Amino acid sequence: MFNSYHLFTINIILSIFVGFCILIYKFVYPKKNPPPLVLLFVVSFLPVISVLRKGTYESGDLSTHTAFAINFYDNLKSGIFIPVWASQLCGNYGCPLFEFLYPLPFYISSFFHIIGFSFLNSTKLLLMSSYIASGYTMYFWIKDQFGKTAGFVAAIFYLFAPYHLLDLHYRASVGEVLSFVFIPLVFLFARKIIVSPKFI
Repeated sequence: MFNSYHLFTINIILSIFVGFCILIYKFVYPKKNPPPLVLLFVVSFLPVISVLRKGTYESGDLSTHTAFAINFYDNLKSGIFIPVWASQLCGNYGCPLFEFLYPLPFYISSFFHIIGFSFLNSTKLLLMSSYIASGYTMYFWIKDQFGKTAGFVAAIFYLFAPYHLLDLHYRASVGEVLSFVFIPLVFLFARKIIVSPKFI
């Protein structure tokens, strides 16, 4: 299992490799910029490499949210599509956890489990996909107002904001990591409604 020093080294090597590939691309195609969406995906994938570690790892809530996902999925499997009760928690007495907890992350992790991933890997995929998607939503919001270059720069700053990285790696708070996807969308759609108030 990789420790944090190994992961840091791997990340530095991959970052240098990505930078080298961009330089080669600019050398081969001097008049063309790399496609911003592809480049954004590659850059946003670098921080999630450490999430791909085998098994669980020391973090705030990764194991806890995995246990929540198991209980949520059990409800869905029983035909309860708006779960409230987590029967295996609270010392196996059960408690109304989902009455108070955000449900969307657990619907998504349940979807990943249905298509064949373990509960732990489903939670990791939720964290990874939310992180990568947040960069794209920030890109589309800023691009809509200031253009592609500004959108790309804003997306990079958004992805590498210390709080965002802490949420992904150390807190592993699935609700907060997923919320980063919707914050730029709120501003984007609010602006669109103000500028052109059409239903679509």
